[in-house]
Amino acid sequence: MQKRDCAHATGMNTTTAIAPSSSVSADAAYMPGMNTSAIAAIARDALRSSTSTPNYDRQHERVNAVAVEIARTALELSGGRSTYSYEGNGIRLSYTGDTTNTEGEFAYGPTIREYLVDGEYKTTAPLPSQSGTGLLNLALDHVKDCKDPIVEAKRYITWLLLDPSLELVDYTMRVSTAWHGLMQEPHKMRMALSVRLAEVIEQKILENPGGGLDLKDLLEGTNVVGYMVKTLDGSIFNLMKRIKINEDKHRTTFDTPNDEGDEGYRRPEVKLTPDQLPQSAENAAIENEADTRAFAIMELIGAEEDAVAAAKAENKAAEERGEQKTAGVRSRRSAEKSAIVARTFLAQTQLPAPVIPDVDTRKQLIKQLDEDDTLAVASFMEWGNILGAELGEPNDAISDAWLNIWATYTLDNIETMIEALNGRWDRLTKVVEGALALPEPMSAATKKRIRDIMVRTCDGDDLAALLTAAIKAYDEHLQTGETEAWTLAAETFLDAPGAPALAEPAQLALAFDAAAAALVY
Repeated sequence: MQKRDCAHATGMNTTTAIAPSSSVSADAAYMPGMNTSAIAAIARDALRSSTSTPNYDRQHERVNAVAVEIARTALELSGGRSTYSYEGNGIRLSYTGDTTNTEGEFAYGPTIREYLVDGEYKTTAPLPSQSGTGLLNLALDHVKDCKDPIVEAKRYITWLLLDPSLELVDYTMRVSTAWHGLMQEPHKMRMALSVRLAEVIEQKILENPGGGLDLKDLLEGTNVVGYMVKTLDGSIFNLMKRIKINEDKHRTTFDTPNDEGDEGYRRPEVKLTPDQLPQSAENAAIENEADTRAFAIMELIGAEEDAVAAAKAENKAAEERGEQKTAGVRSRRSAEKSAIVARTFLAQTQLPAPVIPDVDTRKQLIKQLDEDDTLAVASFMEWGNILGAELGEPNDAISDAWLNIWATYTLDNIETMIEALNGRWDRLTKVVEGALALPEPMSAATKKRIRDIMVRTCDGDDLAALLTAAIKAYDEHLQTGETEAWTLAAETFLDAPGAPALAEPAQLALAFDAAAAALVY
């Protein structure tokens, strides 16, 4: 097993916190130079397998139990000290010492953050948040080399809470956004909120007591998951408000002022160059946002998923009131998912789509690909050889049907594809699978959905039989490639009085496609 720094492991990346997976990387429990420590052993053994479970309460309790054991071990190693000071990775944290509050009771003193600028530590903010709100004060990368047991414990607890299978950010948003009306916000703004909430997890756990988590509190009964859910829930409304303000003012992520109320630093006194900025765990979250074509597709998919979530919530509320469901909701089929993967990859690389052959040829190629999943790559390489790319030995066994799907690709396209694949040739097979994917035969529910949506465009109720016949003919056309019966049924429907104002069968086909693809109807 490869050993990696915990700060760069899968489970500590806010990209995975935003897009949870169903498994945990066991590698993430390891840290160079610390693999044999008692704290590392606790986290490693607890997370050797996935923490994922359908029961969120049980899962949260399990994570909290591991955090308590980590805190107990760390406090034993530190002699009861729960604070720390540290210098390294371009940051210096100086704990000013214990103090008393206004009632004369014990209180933790503040921690001074300083950042290295031109060889001198200054109280400048290191990096604006990529969420479009606030500044990143303290992150995993800042303290990744610190050997203090308190810091090591805080790092592992942070890893626990950012574990993708825990889905803590998504869980918090699901249980609290209804109160703030955030379900209707654009997907990109909800994504920005997710990034910022992941930053809050890092900062609040890593900070010294007084501003962040006190390990002693865990031994006294504080539930670390409950503590963080409450902290995130209390932050959501103001964070989204700040994100919306910045969006309205067209601010970029790198010219955003710090949040009001954020303390412990001043506005930057010196502009930091990229090599002076500490790398942060959330950097990968939106690093490809400039690729607007691919991002637009993902934003559309996210909006559809948000609409599904909202419709399910409305249906549940209606059932609780003893009423009928207000909307029909369906899941995306496997063929649709494959097509989405292909479209997103092609949009991201700005490459042309493969040529889609007729239905019979597509069925033949799909069957061949099921039997030999190397054909997509072999045909691509042979097409490159034909154009002079010299991708390997000529392969005369590749049929013209396979070569024809690459007919739109030039030498430049071939080179761009190879660079984009970066050695992952299986991605090319996924693109071809998505491009060739045949629509699944319409179920009775799909035909009813199309009919229910289309009748709203008709003027009168006497078109039901003609509409049903047109839908049936269109389904057969998609599966067989036959056009005569479909064209006749479509024209008969469109010529009838009260039919929607569509000029030709191709326009009716597009309307049917849109209705069939509707996730909420």
